[in-house]
Amino acid sequence: MALNLLKTMRKSGACQPLCGAWIASVVEIAPGSAAAIKASAMNDQYGQPEGTMVKPETDRLPISLVVATLNRGDRLEACLRAIAAIDLDPRCWELVVADNGSTDATAEVIRAARKYMPTTIKYVFEPARGASAARNSGTAVSVGQIVAYTDDDCYVAPDFLSKILAAFDADPELGWVTGRVELFDPSDDPATTNPSRIPLHFRPKQYRLTEEVIGANLALRRKAFEQVEGYDENLGAGAPLAAAEDLDVIARISAHGWGGAYNPDIVLSHHHGRKTADIKKLFRQYSIGRGAYTIKYLYRGQVIAFLKGVGSLRWRVGSFFGWFSPATFSMVFWETYGGFAYSALRVMQMLGLRPAPMRRDTLTTWLSSAASQTGARSDQGHGARQ
Repeated sequence: MALNLLKTMRKSGACQPLCGAWIASVVEIAPGSAAAIKASAMNDQYGQPEGTMVKPETDRLPISLVVATLNRGDRLEACLRAIAAIDLDPRCWELVVADNGSTDATAEVIRAARKYMPTTIKYVFEPARGASAARNSGTAVSVGQIVAYTDDDCYVAPDFLSKILAAFDADPELGWVTGRVELFDPSDDPATTNPSRIPLHFRPKQYRLTEEVIGANLALRRKAFEQVEGYDENLGAGAPLAAAEDLDVIARISAHGWGGAYNPDIVLSHHHGRKTADIKKLFRQYSIGRGAYTIKYLYRGQVIAFLKGVGSLRWRVGSFFGWFSPATFSMVFWETYGGFAYSALRVMQMLGLRPAPMRRDTLTTWLSSAASQTGARSDQGHGARQ
């Protein structure tokens, strides 16, 4: 288990700075590509030759923390300052920042963070738009047995990673765990937060309500992540269907027999900046994502779970008169739209009318794929740095 590994590493002295040597077995990045341009800005900090990606050795750290970001350099700096205060032994965790095509000062913020961050920072530039694509790329270069995820507008508690490791160590059948999300700015709308202090455990192969998981505070067991080949890049912020990527990944992990948990001791604060006037658009995106998330149960053959997903609409609507409100009509319309849109997207991808998302289930697959395409993937701007 991850926590036991951490204890063993401490006792044996194996937990050296950077947790061992890094193998610079590399894949070339095409000169002049977006990846090369972004990577060159980071070379002086990462100490690797231009035009290369670093492949880590197979030894695992107990945990990796992945932060996806896009043009939020100002928010990212505050996020990284909070991460720098994490109280876990800095030799036994790593930080991966997955840049989803930023054009602001994000690279400079990351460079500056290396001066105060107590552990390794890896930088990944992922131009394929979408939080799911960024998280998959970030996970691909990470080496943690557990991979934790947060957003660039969140501030984790100092014991964030310690509590995650403790949760997974206590239950070897746990594939995923989510935690408490507090509202940072009282003037923001409380949507996308969960202040509950009641712990919950979720059985595998069950339908998960969309209110049970917030992707800004989510951790996955690497084995479970690899079994489902990561996040669905058709879902999530910036993707064709702009939500529910977090629910979808834990639903697929659950389908493989892994349990899940909500642990209120795993805490962060969300500084999302959305006011009440912004919530209508946000909920429309959530409804579209929920429709796609629900229809995917049917495609996996989980008919009962699919029907529960459809039936959950009654619980969300509430009273009989709620069915006649404009909000209910909007919700039903956009969820139906999301289901059909995802189905149409799948058909288009199967017919080759739209490129299918790249699978990045393991780093080995990712690197070999990049190498076999003679620079084609590189031209899209992938770059990773230790």
